[in-house]
Amino acid sequence: MVYLVMMIVGLWIVDKVGRRRLTLVMVPGAAVSLFVLGGFYITGHGTRAYVSAIVACLLAFMFFNAGGLQLMGWLTGSEIYPLSVRAAATSVQSATLWSTNLLITLTLLSMISAFGVGQVFWIYACFNVAAWLFVWRKMPELTGHSLEDIEQHLKNQEFQPEDFARS
Repeated sequence: MVYLVMMIVGLWIVDKVGRRRLTLVMVPGAAVSLFVLGGFYITGHGTRAYVSAIVACLLAFMFFNAGGLQLMGWLTGSEIYPLSVRAAATSVQSATLWSTNLLITLTLLSMISAFGVGQVFWIYACFNVAAWLFVWRKMPELTGHSLEDIEQHLKNQEFQPEDFARS
């Protein structure tokens, strides 16, 4: 339910807030949720006595993830590829997103066995930090730009945040 509600809210506000800004606001919340969740397990508090706090961390992660990175992963794919390759590129992006979900699912238990529950949550939190850094450094704000404008920026090899700020 959290994912559904946040995807709807995210789609409703994304054009008002901006794709880049929404992602930069939501991803840190997802990372903090995972760091706190991992902290419960690393400090020995991943027990029944803390179920409410653990569930709250999971729900917070879902809230921030669905409203930010998940939404942008699907939305920006239809915008950043040149028209000549958009269908094929969006298909590859979709396959990559689903493959990543499959990879996480297939490796989760092995990672927990190798590193521990808390450490795995921290590893995933670090992936969120890396995603935030990528968006901050490389992903321009696409809100308010036409598909043609975005394509022209790509052709001109001007696809950094500062390139879109001056146009």
